[in-house]
Amino acid sequence: MQMLRVVMFAAFLGSMVADGGVAQQPIDFVGISAGMTMGDLHDPALDTDSRFGGTAGILTGIRPSRNTVVNLGAHWVQKGGGETRLDYLEIPLTVGGVALIQDGAYRSRFYTGLAMGVKLACNSEPPFLSCDDAARIEWVWPIGLLFSRWSSGDQFFALDIRYTESLSDAFESVVVSNRSWQLRLITGIQIGNGR
Repeated sequence: MQMLRVVMFAAFLGSMVADGGVAQQPIDFVGISAGMTMGDLHDPALDTDSRFGGTAGILTGIRPSRNTVVNLGAHWVQKGGGETRLDYLEIPLTVGGVALIQDGAYRSRFYTGLAMGVKLACNSEPPFLSCDDAARIEWVWPIGLLFSRWSSGDQFFALDIRYTESLSDAFESVVVSNRSWQLRLITGIQIGNGR
């Protein structure tokens, strides 16, 4: 059932990207991000205590139209809950609609997409979960809201608030998944034509 959800999200996202003519678009901007996470591990019978962690990464984006942005990123993200910490390299592909304010100097963007997380590390106090059983790949559904300020020199600063819901189990022998709030500060520059 979880794999079916992943395939459905991937097909939906792929159709949105294809309809926008993304393949013909040059890269419009690049940036770096850093921030914090708060998450827990969830299953039908148990929620762990929240766990705080960090996140940092890079991102790039294109604008198929004035009010649409497609982002691809690579982020180190700490997740888990209670006595269990999981570190991932998360690769999200997101699509969002942009609202321009004051001739584009300020922008807000609501987005969603699909992300793949590759497990980098695991640390867990027994007996609840064993790192030997931690899944190597995690599929994630990100939903977020981004607020940005663009300068006249084509540099931008942004605040990104993202919620991620895992579409796959974090451990192979236990039905438990990651849920995470992520707060990022982003800075970057425009490298394409016009904003």
